Amino acid sequence: MYGWRARIGLIIPDGDSTLEPELWRMAPEGVAIFSARFHTLPGNTSQTDKHLWAMADKVEEATKLLLPLKPTSITFGCTSGSFIGGTEWTEGLIKKINNAAPDIPASTIITAAVAALKELEIKKVAVITPYIKKINDVLKDYLEKIGFEVVNMQRRKGEYKDVYEFQDNNPHENYKLIRSVDVPGAEGIFQSCTGLHAAPIIEKLERDLGKPVITSNIATLWDALRKAKVSEPTKGYGSLLRML
Repeated sequence: MYGWRARIGLIIPDGDSTLEPELWRMAPEGVAIFSARFHTLPGNTSQTDKHLWAMADKVEEATKLLLPLKPTSITFGCTSGSFIGGTEWTEGLIKKINNAAPDIPASTIITAAVAALKELEIKKVAVITPYIKKINDVLKDYLEKIGFEVVNMQRRKGEYKDVYEFQDNNPHENYKLIRSVDVPGAEGIFQSCTGLHAAPIIEKLERDLGKPVITSNIATLWDALRKAKVSEPTKGYGSLLRML
């Protein structure tokens, strides 16, 4: 039986090919991941914000698709889609999940990431993303309004014609990408976006940089396991999952 300890429910865009495999890779024994996908507007969500605003309309329907699987938690699984409208927007997404599933703990990736940064007592954070400047500016404002100091922010270079091309990356590329955003004043690093495959190199990054590195995907798993009360430290994927 899959999911005898916890069943993590995800609401994810149709083009996301990274979040599920990474969570399956990192999840402890007895934890299963189930997703409900929704159609997004044509194009790439990292290059324009109109896709992100449209996602909210899909949340309640997608939540209902997960209910027969009896998830222990449900997470809205798009990082930029969860912060694009500020904290009230984030709260609205959680409310939509709760409307369809009032008895199941709900979250978004940005709320999971914020909770992870606070757990690790990171106040000065360096941020790496694949987003255009407009979306990066929204993320920086979001984090600073809730008390973080963004000491450096960079984006993955390149323009991508669709979300599939954007996710065509490997952990070795992302090692260099994430390392490039580090500055002496940063207490930790946050890699924002579920599409960047980075789980295998987080442990190495933390050893080499001497500071915590949080990714959207690692924060999502950590948050969901806490909600399910699964307290099993997971080795090999950084300091956050070792703290469970």
